[in-house]
Amino acid sequence: MDDTAFEISGVFDEKVADKLPIAALEDWLNQHFTLIQYGPGVQYIFVLFIVTPDSGDSLARDIMYDEEECLLQLSLRLPYQQVLNSAPDEVRFFMLESFLAAMESSDSELEIEGFDKEGFVSDVKMVLS
Repeated sequence: MDDTAFEISGVFDEKVADKLPIAALEDWLNQHFTLIQYGPGVQYIFVLFIVTPDSGDSLARDIMYDEEECLLQLSLRLPYQQVLNSAPDEVRFFMLESFLAAMESSDSELEIEGFDKEGFVSDVKMVLS
């Protein structure tokens, strides 16, 4: 990871490549949020969006936390058909919605000492409103 707190990438079918505003979303998160203000527990968040025909309409997610690196990793599946049939602005909304849903989940990997998850989620929602 470099100096940015948020890094976003994707695994996707070429038919939806132009619909995923990965760089724009990464820039937006890095411009609006400084993770250290939510405590030292999470210094980096890496999000991998998966949009492939075989992913179906499942919104499955995988969440991992590396305590040594203070790195939270989220792998989030987006529904392929919905992304394929949507404009990039709508897809950006799906991406943020999926990210927030993962952050709000009760997944045990999100019980991170020294990270104010509720404060972070609240601030993201406030900026979006």
